[in-house]
Amino acid sequence: MSNFDMIKELSEAFGPTGLEDEVTKIIYDKLSVVCDSCGYSSLGGVWGKINGSDSSRPAKLIGCGIDEVAFMVGDIDDNGFIRPKKLTKYNAGSVCAKRVIVGNENIKLHGIMSAKVLHLASGGDRENPNVEKCFIDLGFEKKDDLKDKIEKGDFIAFEQELSTFGKDKLAGKSLSNRVAASLMIEFAESLKNNGIVPSCDLIFFFAVKEKVGMSDMFYAMQKFTPEIALILSALPAINSEKESNCKIGEGVVLPTHDGYSLYFGNDTYCDFIKSDIKHQIPKNIDEGQSSAKSQYSANGCMMFNVSLPVRNLHTPCEIVSLADIAEMEKAIKYFVEK
Repeated sequence: MSNFDMIKELSEAFGPTGLEDEVTKIIYDKLSVVCDSCGYSSLGGVWGKINGSDSSRPAKLIGCGIDEVAFMVGDIDDNGFIRPKKLTKYNAGSVCAKRVIVGNENIKLHGIMSAKVLHLASGGDRENPNVEKCFIDLGFEKKDDLKDKIEKGDFIAFEQELSTFGKDKLAGKSLSNRVAASLMIEFAESLKNNGIVPSCDLIFFFAVKEKVGMSDMFYAMQKFTPEIALILSALPAINSEKESNCKIGEGVVLPTHDGYSLYFGNDTYCDFIKSDIKHQIPKNIDEGQSSAKSQYSANGCMMFNVSLPVRNLHTPCEIVSLADIAEMEKAIKYFVEK
């Protein structure tokens, strides 16, 4: 499976926060072939372990989130329209007239997110439509048509095919974390296929509920007590703004810190800065990666973050650069070998 095929499979999978089962199954099936052991956390995250040549050495962990921008069914009106509620952060300008999937563990229905037409809207509804004022058309005519299919509390996520465009760009949903997940899987596969045994136990962890600040990364910290962890994430990129923290095509982002952790106070950070990995250092980070809070679990763990620059973050059409993906791939290899 090529790098593009792996990203496409994960990107297009239905995995809203709270119902990541479709994504975790894909990941588990792939890990079970190449890892010495694998399993699930109590909250549903997936882990895989490759045994090192010296199990007495502290383990290393590579982790990322896998859930995506999501909404929840708040109500169903008499005309069969779904009234959505906010579940995760989202880009308000990206919701209207987009394809969505509404579903649960047993059924998934295709629909269109709609809102009041622009020439009838006014004020803030014109500039930043609130998703809770939108409605989803599933193609049914009345509420009873949805009986035994969809109910309050079910999940809503964008539906979007992955595509390539321009010189080296990918566009699709959930690229902010599914790219990292694909690279982690491919790295585990490369170790297996080439008969390479890492010097210490190597843990791959795919966390759920990251986008609502409930990452189950702490499970991996408690179970495997790694000495150091590489967290793969994403940061918004806006190339046209001079004050932008990062730009697409300029390499991975190495934040010095965020709202939950300091990353620069360790030798690994210094090693990355001096390496040949193309990177950017942002001026400031407004928010923290919730998974970084897990550094205080168990015996404590040194955290290190590598982020992918993403344009249109938290929308159904996130844009990333293949050149930056290649640098993140190098970063994973460098982290393990170092």
